[in-house]
Amino acid sequence: VHGATIPSLVRRPSHEATPCRTLRVYFIKPSKYDDQGFVLYFWKGVLPNNTLTALAALNEEYNRMRASRNVFVETVLWDEIVEGPINPATIQAIKEKAQEDDVEVLIGLAGVQTNQYPRGRDLALQFKAAGFPVIMGGFHVSGYPDSCTFLNSCGITTVVGEAESTWVGLLDDFLRGDMKLHYS
Repeated sequence: VHGATIPSLVRRPSHEATPCRTLRVYFIKPSKYDDQGFVLYFWKGVLPNNTLTALAALNEEYNRMRASRNVFVETVLWDEIVEGPINPATIQAIKEKAQEDDVEVLIGLAGVQTNQYPRGRDLALQFKAAGFPVIMGGFHVSGYPDSCTFLNSCGITTVVGEAESTWVGLLDDFLRGDMKLHYS
C-alpha cells in the first residue's frame, strides 16, 4: 500500500523522559588556621584526603540503592588544603550555580579533626547564613559533645561516628524534608 508505514521499521521510544530530583552534595574537608589566622593551603599538588573519596562512594551506593525513586545524588569534593580556601564569593557561586541548575544542595563538612574544627565551624556558619542545609562529621564532633550542642543550636546537623552506618538514613530524611540535627 502506497504511503503505509511498515511497523517493524517504526521506532518507538522505550521510555519517556521524566524529571529527576537532583541533590548536589558538597563534601568539604576544611583546612585549619595558621598562627596568624589565615587558612592554610598548598599552592602546588598535595595528596587529597581519602575521607572525601570514601564519602563520594556512599553517594554512588545510595544512587544504586534508590534508583527507582527518581532521585540522583551528585557529589562535589573540595579539600581546602588542595583546592584552596572557600570564601564568601565561593559560597555565593555555589548558591548561584544551584539555582541555575535547579538542584538542591547539601553542604557536608567532612572528616573534621580538632585542629580543623575552628575553620570547619566558621564555614558551617557561613554556609548556614547563606541558607544552605549543613552537616558536620569527623573526629572532633564525635569526641566533643559540647561542639555538637553548639552546632545543633545553630541548626547544623552533626554526624557522630562512621558515616557508613548513618548516611542512607540521613539522605532519606533530608529528601523527605525531615533531616534531624544529630545522627550517630
